[in-house]
Amino acid sequence: MKSHSYEFDMRWLLGLLGPVLLLIVASACCLRLAPLFLPQARDAWDMDRAIMATQTDLAATQSNADIVLIGDSSCLMNLDAALISSLSGKKVVNLGTVSFLNMEVFGTLLKRYMESQEHPPSKVILMTHPDFLRRASASRMHVEWIEHYMKGLDYWSGSTSWKSVGRYMGVHLIQGRLLSWLPRPLKAEFGSLFGFTKDLERYMKQHHGSALDPRSLQSEDLKGSREYRISTANMRHAESFKSILPVDTDLLVALSPLPEGFVDASLQSELPELRSQWSASLKADTIIQMLPLTMPDADFASKTHLTPKANQTYSKRLALFLKGL
Repeated sequence: MKSHSYEFDMRWLLGLLGPVLLLIVASACCLRLAPLFLPQARDAWDMDRAIMATQTDLAATQSNADIVLIGDSSCLMNLDAALISSLSGKKVVNLGTVSFLNMEVFGTLLKRYMESQEHPPSKVILMTHPDFLRRASASRMHVEWIEHYMKGLDYWSGSTSWKSVGRYMGVHLIQGRLLSWLPRPLKAEFGSLFGFTKDLERYMKQHHGSALDPRSLQSEDLKGSREYRISTANMRHAESFKSILPVDTDLLVALSPLPEGFVDASLQSELPELRSQWSASLKADTIIQMLPLTMPDADFASKTHLTPKANQTYSKRLALFLKGL
């Protein structure tokens, strides 16, 4: 004996869901066509991506600098290219980016700069921190993002099923081409100093690609391994980096300083050799030995970055060296 009987009408279901599905498909098609009408992708949502975008843009700008600084975040935060320019009498551009990238990306960025200039620089200064030299691999997300941005492509980092649906529908196009142009607040001390991502970018443009680290060194920064070496990946990309430079452009190598409170006697004696090995791997023309390999703890904002005050002192030392050249 049947207590209930149901009749399912497919036409009723299609009539109910059809308009909704049609609207979704039409919206997705419109979003996929959006790149034809929207600005270039620039989803600089945070500080790292704002820095990478700014340096990529700077590398494509014709400046015909005499000297190009390039390297990891210690190059970005420790050297004021505008100050060095005014003191040395030479036009200086800083293409230092974030430490999550690798030598291969540095080379691509430098090649982008060379191709944008009428006259190549007389010197390229590569500045990296000892921590960068021993890093075995880069951050995949950071590398993929800057590679996409250099090519003018939309980047999508989502890997979950729901994010994949959003990607196929084209949601990331709206995020990367419209919403990303809105200023985003920076966190903690960087927010107090710069405010928003656009303010950081404006500061970097005014200072020829340089930035500042407003933090203070913490006791945790003085902990960690003191075993430094040059990773296989950095060794592999060193020679190809040198090959990017024109014949008349010299490559100079500098190693960023470490806090004195972190460096023991053994490491103190190993740092000059580490710098020499790195220079030899790059087949560099000159090692900048007048920049110190260690500095007082009070001069550091973090283990890898100098304070704004020490940044000025350090930049003046490099300016005097370049003026002598």
